[in-house]
Amino acid sequence: MRRVALTFLITSATLATAAGCSSEDDDASEVTLDSELALPLFHGRFGSPSIVRDGDTLHAYFAIQKFEGETVHVAHARSDDGGKQWLRIGDALPRLNERAVQSGSVWAPGAARIDDDHWMLYYTAVRAGTERHMCTFRAHAKGPRGPFVDDHAGPLVCPDGGLWAIDPYPVKDAHGDWHLLARVDEPNGVNTISIRKLGELGQHFAPGSEWVRLTRITKGGWEEPVMENASIVR
Repeated sequence: MRRVALTFLITSATLATAAGCSSEDDDASEVTLDSELALPLFHGRFGSPSIVRDGDTLHAYFAIQKFEGETVHVAHARSDDGGKQWLRIGDALPRLNERAVQSGSVWAPGAARIDDDHWMLYYTAVRAGTERHMCTFRAHAKGPRGPFVDDHAGPLVCPDGGLWAIDPYPVKDAHGDWHLLARVDEPNGVNTISIRKLGELGQHFAPGSEWVRLTRITKGGWEEPVMENASIVR
């Protein structure tokens, strides 16, 4: 892997609400977009966001939640004014991978615009047949609205022994190559923040690539009890 100067940010709780987000007390009147499609304001939970810019539009993807009693795996909202107001699009991922528990948790989605016609959505879900083995899956779409489809044979990352691989975050380096940052656990309760190079279109890891540990929990250190939900700023 090429060496690239990176700064990584680590949180041990849900990310704070995005700046400029509307409160639940705001007017819920519909707003008409240029496409003449009326969308309601987003009044959901701004948990574990991933925000991607596409031209002048921001697309945000959030962890699983409910809207009007309906489960939304990955809530999708858009902003055309730099994040001052968010409009609700719907569920970016209507169906999980067939090897994930359909009614289980969906955490910390990470979205990426690979190119004009290829978007990727990485997400954490429970591996089917287990009570709570959290693994990283991925889905693809032709555009930011999706719907994203996960028709792969199984998860992208799922460590043996019930260890977790969660909170995926795609990042593009200075050379134009995509990488996946994630919390990848090791035995004895050790959380690591690791990174691995992705292959073409971001659907698989690059041939010959390996996980590179950036940091880890130190037993008895300030990082305990968990280290998770990291992101990178270049």
